[in-house]
Amino acid sequence: MALALGITAYRLYRYRVTRLLEVANMRTRIATDLHDDIGANLTRISILSEVAKQQFGNGKHESANPLSSIAEIARESVASMSDIVWAINPERDSLRDLTRKMRQHADEVFTLRNIDLQFNAPARNKI
Repeated sequence: MALALGITAYRLYRYRVTRLLEVANMRTRIATDLHDDIGANLTRISILSEVAKQQFGNGKHESANPLSSIAEIARESVASMSDIVWAINPERDSLRDLTRKMRQHADEVFTLRNIDLQFNAPARNKI
């Protein structure tokens, strides 16, 4: 009876480990695909709109030019895609990476608004 229970427990453990590995591999594939395909296309859109704006600029104000809007949207989309890829990448599942990302985001948000920032987090050797 103990042997049967031990074998069942081991099989459940192996099944769980296999599923976790499958999920991690899927997350890695998704992150890679998003980064490679969509990120590259968004970067191309941004670059091509900048080139078109320089070559075919019609003298309009910079903010009123639709090509400027396209380039800005593409740049924002690339940044958002980068955040999504970071979030689903299983290699980033650590407190150190999360703290680093939080610090970076907080710095970007508060610096743009001229707000002093003091970010308290555990020391690197404790993470």
